[in-house]
Amino acid sequence: MADREEQGLTETSAKKNDQTADRRVRLMTTTTMVLAVCSTLASFRAANCGHNMLMAQSQLANQWAYYQAKSIKETAYQAQKQALEIWLRHSERPEYYQETITQFAAETERYAREKQEIAEKAARWEEMRADAENFFAVYGKALIFLQMGVLLSSLASVNKAAYFSYTAFICGGIGVIIFLYGLVKSG
Repeated sequence: MADREEQGLTETSAKKNDQTADRRVRLMTTTTMVLAVCSTLASFRAANCGHNMLMAQSQLANQWAYYQAKSIKETAYQAQKQALEIWLRHSERPEYYQETITQFAAETERYAREKQEIAEKAARWEEMRADAENFFAVYGKALIFLQMGVLLSSLASVNKAAYFSYTAFICGGIGVIIFLYGLVKSG
């Protein structure tokens, strides 16, 4: 009789251990899946930030090239205006030169205004590039922790070792937090 009771307790204990192990495997499988999905999303977001960073850098370069072209035209009008002012001093028909000098001064002012507008656009592109670069780094860090969590979670499923599970939860949790921070801050 004692053997039967002992055998029944052993079977009950073995079933509980099996159920606990099954729950742990299901939990680690689910954890691996969730971390893999977050990792994929973080990868897409990082790629999008990289794309935005390159596009903003391209637009920034275009704006500064446009600024330089306007600056060259402004300088050409300034030089012509100054040359005409010298001619004006020695001219017998100053009214002819005065009208052209006034036109050149107006063109110089127009180019100065346009350069200011271009510089403001370039500053906005620079800000967009810097934001994309910062969020690229945030998603990159999230991706590192998420991938470590996936690896450790997989190891925990295979080895059924509790320390891999705890480490997977910690690394994966850090990755998820960083990923969510990036989502919230980047909009």
